Amino acid sequence: MAKLGSFYPSSIRQSRSWSWIFWIVFLIGAVYGLNTRFGLTPPLGIFLSPFEGAFQVTLQEYQSPGVYTIKGQAGPIKIELDQNLIPHIQAETESDLFLGQGFITAKHRLWQMDFQNLAASGQLSKVIGPKALELDKFQRRFGIPEAARRSGLEMMKNPKTRIALEAYSEGINQAISSWPKRQLPLEFKILDYGPEKWKPENTGLLLKRMAFTLSGNSDDKDLNKILETFGKSVVDQLFPTHLPDEEPIIPKGTPWNFAKLTIPKVPVSMGWTDTTDTSIPINSGPKLEDDDEIGSNNWAVSGRKTKSGFPILANDPHLSMKLPATWYVAELKAPGYHCMGATLPGSPGVISGFNENFSWGVTNGYPDVTDWYRVVFKDNTKKYYWMDGVWKPIKRSIMNYEVRGQMTVTDTMYWTDFGPLVYQRKEKPFQNNIPEGHALRWTAHDPGNELLAFLRLNHLSSVDQVPFALSTYMCPAQNFVVADKKGNIGMFAQFGKIPVRWNEQGKFLLMAGSADHHWAGYIPKDQLPKSINPKSGFVSSANQIPADTIYPYYLGWDYYAVERGKRINQVLGSDSMFTISSMIRLQNDSKNLWAEKTLSTMLQMVKSKSKKAKWATDILSKWNLNNDPNEIGPTLFETWFGIWMDRVWGDNFKSGLRYPDKHVTWQILVEKDNSDWFDISKTKKMETGSELMAEAFHFALDSLERRLGEFQGNKAQYLWGNFKGTKVGHLGLMPGLGTETLFTGGGKGIVNATGPTNGQSWKMIVELGPKVKAFGIYPGGQSGNSASPFYDNFIEPWRLGQQKILQFKL
Repeated sequence: MAKLGSFYPSSIRQSRSWSWIFWIVFLIGAVYGLNTRFGLTPPLGIFLSPFEGAFQVTLQEYQSPGVYTIKGQAGPIKIELDQNLIPHIQAETESDLFLGQGFITAKHRLWQMDFQNLAASGQLSKVIGPKALELDKFQRRFGIPEAARRSGLEMMKNPKTRIALEAYSEGINQAISSWPKRQLPLEFKILDYGPEKWKPENTGLLLKRMAFTLSGNSDDKDLNKILETFGKSVVDQLFPTHLPDEEPIIPKGTPWNFAKLTIPKVPVSMGWTDTTDTSIPINSGPKLEDDDEIGSNNWAVSGRKTKSGFPILANDPHLSMKLPATWYVAELKAPGYHCMGATLPGSPGVISGFNENFSWGVTNGYPDVTDWYRVVFKDNTKKYYWMDGVWKPIKRSIMNYEVRGQMTVTDTMYWTDFGPLVYQRKEKPFQNNIPEGHALRWTAHDPGNELLAFLRLNHLSSVDQVPFALSTYMCPAQNFVVADKKGNIGMFAQFGKIPVRWNEQGKFLLMAGSADHHWAGYIPKDQLPKSINPKSGFVSSANQIPADTIYPYYLGWDYYAVERGKRINQVLGSDSMFTISSMIRLQNDSKNLWAEKTLSTMLQMVKSKSKKAKWATDILSKWNLNNDPNEIGPTLFETWFGIWMDRVWGDNFKSGLRYPDKHVTWQILVEKDNSDWFDISKTKKMETGSELMAEAFHFALDSLERRLGEFQGNKAQYLWGNFKGTKVGHLGLMPGLGTETLFTGGGKGIVNATGPTNGQSWKMIVELGPKVKAFGIYPGGQSGNSASPFYDNFIEPWRLGQQKILQFKL
């Protein structure tokens, strides 16, 4: 019998052979390709598999309201997830309570916690690859992991925080071990990695990363360059500490009844005399123009100013808005412990919240706790540096970076008695404000136990207990607003570890080798600014300067502009009797006090009678001075004023230097329109401030038209809610997992400080009556699972200025 192949010509048999080879190679390549990661693209075969891939995240447990029970050390732990997926956790001991909190938080936010831990510890490269290497180096060189290690040891020494951290970590790890790998959050699948076991020190990393966000930035490098370029008198005029019409957190004229510590004199080496008690130049003002969206508001009103007769407390921290959200709401109950509010995924307890008798909230203090010291090495070996008249050995350590897809990278870290030498001379800093060849002194590097302070706040019943509760709190310094059911209210401003300084110490770069440039101890915490039950009947803070010139210690100069705080005080200082509803309205307030002060004068400087100019001036003249989303006025005003600031300062403050504040600039304009600051050096004529204002008006209209199109056909694009472009992006910058533009109001210098990417990350109102009434919301949702309806279900009510009831269920 003939062989089958003999019926076919040899050419066909060869063609079929090559076809088989092609298909075998293709299938091998397809199998390899579908199961191999390319760059940041996950293995598509696994990712798309219905059994192992993205579909499986829709089957995650604990994503629906209901009552769940998990096993604790002392007994069962009850977790009730309400209609908004807020957990109400009840346990027989505090240890089991934190175990339950860690468990359910991980079930809802595991990837967020793991990713933030990698970022704070400088280990993103092993997941992201070489793109994250410079960020990882910066995190470690800045000393964030080392600071977390030191504070971790401090927290583990204290029985209360040790128990909380160990139990919280155990709960997270139980959640990880009980989680089928195929159902891990989507981001793990996209980045093709898995979660690591949670350790107690990871909480320290989270808290230190937050400390960096709120206290790790400074402009010493910029100010030093401005000092060298223009001299001290110009710096005093353009970048002063105080403003004549400022409204500090603690009311002006408040006496300070304590024996102050000896305050050092300004060293002769600085080249100027101490001006602590001299009068402030008339055209001075606060300076902070880099990001008015990062900040916070808080206030408390006594019962004599409320319709109910009970105190009301409000808090809204302004942070970067991301999905999964910064905050996670929970109710916690165990014998002797019962509170509710906003928690940070990765940390036990409640950060901003309330119990049956007491409520608290926080805003960032912004004292200067970050200084830079120039390091002089003995020679090129860089083994010794000059300090206190001797050559001291520098500590070196080798950092290893595991980089995905590459060999391990090593880096040398140098540590002085001040702190890390973040970048050597001629190295390029990851952030431009980091001075090369300088060591960092930062209070966050010192051991502290901020967690213990918050756990104590969770237990409090009265305002007079606050100083003890906060005694272990170090960094970042915060303004703590508090209220109790007895009717007391209080503000503990700048609370943290604040150095005793000579006037303006740390405003410029310092010398490591000069002993009189070193810190001279710390301000006693009972001498930090505070106000309890003031005659006004309210306390408030909005990141402004904490006290007037009577306060004896120098705290810093880099505080926010006055409008937010002034507007809050304007409303709270009225004769109104307040309710929860009126407090919610105040948190949503969009009154633009800066436009109220400046706009009419600006309009007088516009001389053009063109059709386009008339259209714009008509809109601005009729604007209600609120940054509401349906208004066009804010779009025109903010663009116009911003261009004017660029015209005024861009000529002198080049190379990315920060501009003087708008208050300083406006005061110069009002007092001396022909000031040399308004003259553009590259032109022959002598410009005035008003001429630049008129030019900026036309530039603004042209700029908007190029960007948005002609107004008549694109009116919607000119509306403030669209122009501002508020979005809640994804924490890992993953497309499709954030929001589109949110049509919302607010902006810089507004009580509702919502900008393009930062804003009211958490809003809370608490009335402390016989039965606590509380409301809160944040731009996000309780679940970190993008397939869950609870991923972003709070965003729309947040956008509309609404809040959810926060109710004890246990």
